[in-house]
Amino acid sequence: MCSGRRPRQWQVLVLAVSCKSTLALQPPAAPSAATRAPAVTAVAPPLPGVYTNGRALRRALQIPAQRNGAGDLRAACTAAAAQSLLLAGTADCVSQAMHGPVELGHVAAMALTASALSGACNAAWLRKLEEAWPGTGTSAVLRKSLADYLVCAPIVLSGYLVLVPLLTLLFGGASLDAVGSSLSSAGSGWTHEGFQSAMLLNLCTFQPYNLLQFSCVPPSLRPLGGACVSAASTVLLLPC
Repeated sequence: MCSGRRPRQWQVLVLAVSCKSTLALQPPAAPSAATRAPAVTAVAPPLPGVYTNGRALRRALQIPAQRNGAGDLRAACTAAAAQSLLLAGTADCVSQAMHGPVELGHVAAMALTASALSGACNAAWLRKLEEAWPGTGTSAVLRKSLADYLVCAPIVLSGYLVLVPLLTLLFGGASLDAVGSSLSSAGSGWTHEGFQSAMLLNLCTFQPYNLLQFSCVPPSLRPLGGACVSAASTVLLLPC
């Protein structure tokens, strides 16, 4: 009996050792669904391909982003008007101080005209240009630059030539009769020579900037950029 049981005991021992070795050689089992770590599926949203470089500057200057809607257009025009009012008034004051006494009536007239034309109206015009020819392609940039020079520039420059002398007289205390006679006289207000000089100055200053702004500057920052160029022209070029 003992000799018959001994081979069975060895067989059981060998079988146990072989099973243990087999289990040890097997790869570890995959974790269950309850303990498996969730897969990472959150991916950062892609940055927009155009005009992302102006986001930080726009936030710092509290300039609303360009979106569709009447409320957004009013906010953009209001911000542009305030910026042009401050920049144009400061530039005209500095320009006069460089060459003589400062005439506050002219400063106020320049600031108010710039706020309306170079600020609010220009912001609305630039919005329409971007809607008509969106993007920064060569064709879109050239079309927007050409339309700005042929359509917007004559209207805005004529407005400056008429409104600045008129408002200067009004802020200086002149009567309406004196203002009317001054505007009707030759050499005051809009003249052909003055208009040609203003258009030539715009061609030499704003048109190179237009090619740059329509190619690189985000739409929401373009009114501020135009106001800065206008202020620099007032200080550096107009006194000459």
